[in-house]
Amino acid sequence: MDYEIRKEDGIVIVSIAGNLFGEQQTKEISDQLSNSVNEGQNLVIVDLKEMKFINSLGLNFLLSVLTKARKSGGEAYLTNISDQLSKLLVITKLNAVFNVAPDLETAKQKITNSTQA
Repeated sequence: MDYEIRKEDGIVIVSIAGNLFGEQQTKEISDQLSNSVNEGQNLVIVDLKEMKFINSLGLNFLLSVLTKARKSGGEAYLTNISDQLSKLLVITKLNAVFNVAPDLETAKQKITNSTQA
């Protein structure tokens, strides 16, 4: 798994490529996100355009991102999700929990609008 974390207009954007399997892979990302949230940057978009596969441990990581953002008064969006992840969210009923946007630009608009409401 490869990833990139960047900040644009007060939004932390995490791009993930490859397979998202679990804790060992995501520890570094989690630590960096925790630091960002602690610094007050609690708007997070996880771009999964290049993600190939996710299992339940990877899904747990996505839930932790959402939880960290919301507990700090922020929000999180998933974008560019695969058909496999979309089905997994429906099966686990997490589609009612996660905010999903079809692409990065839409996610940026939605997350910005949600904080202005």
